Amino acid sequence: MYYLAFHLPYYATRSSADPVLDLRHDANGRPLRKATDVSFLDPERKNKAFMYSAHTSCVINGLDLQIWVAYMFVDNFFDGELASDSVQRIERLRQEDDYMVDYDPFTSDSDHLKEPISDPRELFVCALNSRLNKVKLEWVKTVGILQKSLEVYEPIIVSISMPVSHMGAHA
Repeated sequence: MYYLAFHLPYYATRSSADPVLDLRHDANGRPLRKATDVSFLDPERKNKAFMYSAHTSCVINGLDLQIWVAYMFVDNFFDGELASDSVQRIERLRQEDDYMVDYDPFTSDSDHLKEPISDPRELFVCALNSRLNKVKLEWVKTVGILQKSLEVYEPIIVSISMPVSHMGAHA
C-alpha cells in the first residue's frame, strides 16, 4: 500500500467592492478561510483589494499500480463558480464544448487524456506541477500589486547613527 500527497496553502489577491466571505466555519465559529483588506496598497484603485487564503491538496492512495484512487481538493471559495476548478464551470464547459469532455481537473489539461495517465506516480507529478504553476501565478499577481503600490510612495531614506565606543585608557 502507498500514499502520495501534497498540500499547498497560498494567498490570492482579488479586487471587488466587498470581500467574498467564507460561509463555512470551524468548530469555534471562525471562518474557515480568511480575507484581508489590502486596499491601502493602492488607494487610487476603483475597487478594494482583498487577499484570500486558499488551499489545494491532492491525495493518491493505492494497493499497487493498477488499483489506486486519487482525490483533488481545491479550496478557492473566493472565485465562486468562476473558478477554473469549480465543478459547475467544468460541467457547463463540457456541455458547451466537446473539447472539455476530456478535461482533467488534476492537471488542468486535456492533451494527455488522449492517452490517460495510468501510472499514479506520473499523475501525482503532473498534478503537483500544474498546481504549483497555479500557485506561482497567484504569487506573481500579488507581488505585481505590491511592486505597483510601492512605486506610488516616495522612498524614505533613514540614516542610522551608531554610537562610537571609546576604547583605551582614560587619563
